[in-house]
Amino acid sequence: MLLCVSMLLALIACSAPSDGNNGNDVPENSSIGNTDVVENDVADEVSNVDFDYSKPDGTKVTIVDAVQGQRYLIADMYIDFANSEYLNGAILNATVPATCKSTKLLDVGSGGGQLKVKGAQEGAMPESKLCGVSDNAALEDFINGKRKITKGRFFENKNECIISADLAKHASLSIGDTMTFENITLGENGKPIVYELEIVGIYSDKTEKYTSPHPIPYFNRRNEVITGFDTIMDAENAESGTGVMMEVDYYLKDINTISDFEKELRTKGMPSDFSVIKS
Repeated sequence: MLLCVSMLLALIACSAPSDGNNGNDVPENSSIGNTDVVENDVADEVSNVDFDYSKPDGTKVTIVDAVQGQRYLIADMYIDFANSEYLNGAILNATVPATCKSTKLLDVGSGGGQLKVKGAQEGAMPESKLCGVSDNAALEDFINGKRKITKGRFFENKNECIISADLAKHASLSIGDTMTFENITLGENGKPIVYELEIVGIYSDKTEKYTSPHPIPYFNRRNEVITGFDTIMDAENAESGTGVMMEVDYYLKDINTISDFEKELRTKGMPSDFSVIKS
């Protein structure tokens, strides 16, 4: 079975989407326009280590396409928006559909079908979501207990990752092993975007196994590989943010300033058909 889609995949951020997207509809292009090179250690610049992201207080907001619902802004714009006096901090999520070049993932070759993606390099079939987050303390599935580190630790440095116990057992992977992934979309220079990730942690996973009725590798959450935001954005040949979908949760100091925050973003270039909403 070949599942054909005209849009570029479901890129569910591992901290859970904040816009109500069901994970099955994502636009062909992950951003509007082109983005410049993202500087190193962006995650450290926008996170507030003194703010407890694990305790919801009603101040979280996000940016949505109020007209079409499926477009995204360029990466630099989201990052710039995070530098605001109205905010306590922000959590950046970058998700990439990828193929694994080093090992066979769960459901690969199982007969459950494949996903054909418009815009992907020829023959590329996504098998996994590489999920980059700016602060692992904000990973919702770990906060609510559905996922838990059972071996090793969370990623702390670039090119480190954590994987599910199911995937580790299936592929005979251990702490210290390296996995190689390739973005299904070529970089703006026409070269592959490759991620060499060292496994530093293994987690148990009690989330729903699939994000779609179709039991294929890409929709199997046990194949998700979680890493740092800067690892995704700073990969070689990924200077333009090609093949990356970003979602950002912004945490206001006072939810009553949401209109003022939106006005500020307008001055920074947010289009009129995008809005800031409570998340």
